[in-house]
Amino acid sequence: MPVAVPPNTAMDVDINGASASGSTSPFEPPIVSLSVPSSTPYIPVLGNYREEYYPDRVPIIIDNGATNFRAGFGKDDDPYIIVDNLVSKYRDRKTNTPVLLFGNELPDDATTRSNAKSPFDGDICVNPEGMETAFDWTFIKLGIDDDKVDHPVIMTERMATPLASRAFMSELLFEAYSVPSVLYGPDGYFSMYANAPTAPSTVDGVVVSFNTQSTSMWPVLGGEAQMNQARRIPLGGTQGIDLLLKYVQLKYPGFPTRVTQAQAAWMLQTCCEFTPTSYIEKVRELSDPLKLRQFTKIVQFPFVAVAVQQLTEEELDRQAEKRREAGRRLQETSARIRLEKLIEKENNLEYYTKLREWRDKEKRSSWLARLEDHGFETEAEFESVVRKLEAAITTARRKEAGLEEPVPDEAPPTFPLLDRPDSDLTEEEVKEKRKQRLMKAGYDARMRVRAEKEREGERRRQVEKEEEEERDRDLKGWSSKLKREHEAMMDKIKGRKRKQAALSDRKSMAAQQRMRSIANLAADTPTGGKRRKRNAEDMFGENDDDWAIYRKIQGAEDEDDEEDDFSRLEAIESKLLAHDPTFDLSLTYAARENRRAALLDAFRPIPAENDLASTYQIWLNTERIRVPEAWFNPSIAGVDCAGLGEVLTGILKSFGEDERVRLIRNIHVTGGPSQIPGLPERLHYELAQSLPFGAPLTIRPAKDARLDAWHGMAQFSRTADLQNSLTTREMYNEWGPERMKAWKGGNWPGAIGIDD
Repeated sequence: MPVAVPPNTAMDVDINGASASGSTSPFEPPIVSLSVPSSTPYIPVLGNYREEYYPDRVPIIIDNGATNFRAGFGKDDDPYIIVDNLVSKYRDRKTNTPVLLFGNELPDDATTRSNAKSPFDGDICVNPEGMETAFDWTFIKLGIDDDKVDHPVIMTERMATPLASRAFMSELLFEAYSVPSVLYGPDGYFSMYANAPTAPSTVDGVVVSFNTQSTSMWPVLGGEAQMNQARRIPLGGTQGIDLLLKYVQLKYPGFPTRVTQAQAAWMLQTCCEFTPTSYIEKVRELSDPLKLRQFTKIVQFPFVAVAVQQLTEEELDRQAEKRREAGRRLQETSARIRLEKLIEKENNLEYYTKLREWRDKEKRSSWLARLEDHGFETEAEFESVVRKLEAAITTARRKEAGLEEPVPDEAPPTFPLLDRPDSDLTEEEVKEKRKQRLMKAGYDARMRVRAEKEREGERRRQVEKEEEEERDRDLKGWSSKLKREHEAMMDKIKGRKRKQAALSDRKSMAAQQRMRSIANLAADTPTGGKRRKRNAEDMFGENDDDWAIYRKIQGAEDEDDEEDDFSRLEAIESKLLAHDPTFDLSLTYAARENRRAALLDAFRPIPAENDLASTYQIWLNTERIRVPEAWFNPSIAGVDCAGLGEVLTGILKSFGEDERVRLIRNIHVTGGPSQIPGLPERLHYELAQSLPFGAPLTIRPAKDARLDAWHGMAQFSRTADLQNSLTTREMYNEWGPERMKAWKGGNWPGAIGIDD
């Protein structure tokens, strides 16, 4: 039924039962299974042609669309033929003869389907050979078995069709099929004729016809099309399908299956919708991850599930018991190995203890010689090994007994040999003195570092004290300063991330600068303005700053700076959270990144590795409104023209107030894309802004947007106006193929009887 909208009020329209709601659950978007309609079933030859249609010469109605072809007799309620408007050359293998096939007669052979073409180039019919094939097939299916087609033909053509296209169409019908008369008219006018709220012959309104490659608009006053005010925007269903397909390919570059044009068309009709009011406000609303998830629809593509063997409870228990048994064996093996190592260490300690007893029983030279025979160069090395063995055995025994390891007391090391002159030391003691000197240098360095840390801690405490005093004096100023530093730090981190992302793109400025630095290092001569003199010494590396180029290439500086920046950022946020009541967790860097991650997850979640079904899913959210928005903002699709609302407003402003009121009472929308939900509400929103308050604006969608043009032609063929509108053979012979008789719903170019 038509949708009548009260003057300048909100609309509540349900087209084909489609809901504007995006989800049935706030956390789980609905899953829609992909269901592309199959091809039209076989159409048999009409058997009652001679009895039903031939005696009265019932007009033949042909809706020749760029996508679908519909044909039948004017006395029927619905068209007998509804097929895709496709023609394909097919070679019969038995007879080796080429055959032209049309509509649903195309075989399922992949080669034949890939060669199928429409007789149309955009919205213009340009292929006479294809149309002749379509007419032959149509008239045969309608049961016409004569040498000529002795019926008037009513046929659609695009608004402002080129004369050349009409010329070969008339030549085919009059010359090849000898039809007695023909009538051409735009499909949008016939759709309004079928849906007229008043007498069709005196209907007023504006036709908005969504076609395959364009969208046409023209006013109708008193049943007569005002083609001098007709407008067209070069955006139709094909552009909408292509745009959605590009968005899907950009969003899922690695999708496991190919998304076809037919599947994209199904998604456009099933999942997309027009925003009822402002598109910008809707996009801002979807910046909330929860609302974006609620608005999402998931398209499930078909896939072949991998067969997974289901185990019984007994088999699962048996596998679990095997895992537990393997774990016990592993624990026992580890305990046995630890015990064997402990016994080996105890044996070694006992042997070294007995070896140590020889130190008091013999001279020192003999003792050192004995140590050397056992693999020790010095006595200090021997004592170090013994101490390590004792510590390891003690630790193992305490761990076995479940006791905690005591914390050793840190005593400052002693270096007794450093105060003794080398002349009083033996050769071995001189070597030991060198080691003690190195050990003391290391100990002194650690002490200096510790002292520096203590001084740094004291300076930090002093800065914190001064900062606390500043906070007590001026909390607002202190907070503002930290917030500015917080924003600057976040901008710095974001800039570094952008730079890292740019390095992955070899065409980016950052990547080119990096390659330039590498090339400059590898070149024999520098790339600067002055070349190095021949045989001059290369002084690279003499300055410590020269080596920074390697850190720049590797990105080490960025890594170090990133750690420092995050530490500083965390410290600033901790202070603000503790002392500034206006700064909460939602303003922290982590919270902002979490919101961004949540928004990305709601926009396109990463499927789980073991979930095959989610791998074959496409999440449609912003695409659902962005693609239909192209009709109101064609720049989204790269089309440089005004939008639908702006063009309609221009048409209405070209009429006087009385005529404008007559027109806005019946804004008729038709065509395949007009079935996308939300179009009447959006048109009402766009037009109401330029109309006076209380204007009787009414948007009327077609009852059946796909068949109403055919229904309107059939309805018109049963009226007395038909005979006064037909172009007869005599007129064709006199005026030529480009001309036709002017009638109130037809195109003006090439029409005889229109006062230019």
